[in-house]
Amino acid sequence: MTHGDINTVPDLVPVLSVTGTAIRDGNSYPFTAAITIGSNRQISGGAVAGADPICKERIITPIPVNLTVQQTGGLLLRIDPCLLFTNVDFSQLPQGAMRSTYAFNDDPSSTDYTQPSANLYANLRSTALYAFSWATNL
Repeated sequence: MTHGDINTVPDLVPVLSVTGTAIRDGNSYPFTAAITIGSNRQISGGAVAGADPICKERIITPIPVNLTVQQTGGLLLRIDPCLLFTNVDFSQLPQGAMRSTYAFNDDPSSTDYTQPSANLYANLRSTALYAFSWATNL
């Protein structure tokens, strides 16, 4: 979730970029999102130095894993993209700059950071989204 070495990657590089169309009750919601985990997610004003490091936002734990590592193969990570949109009400998204799409907001301090944006970010950090297995053919 760091998108590379956190000491060299510029701040606010997206860890998730999605574009799609959600359809609910006959309504169509073309959408875009670019989610970052950088200075925009840093909690400021902590009482103890280092108490709220950004790495706590970038690490998802615990992800349940039940596998046996073997001499051949590799670790396979599966992500169910549908789970990113659990409890996301697309009708609450503001329209994007092009007016033909709806846009998720990536700034938690913004007034446009509403339920859909907060839930997309929370779902990105949910352990239910990720499934590990061992694949002998890798």
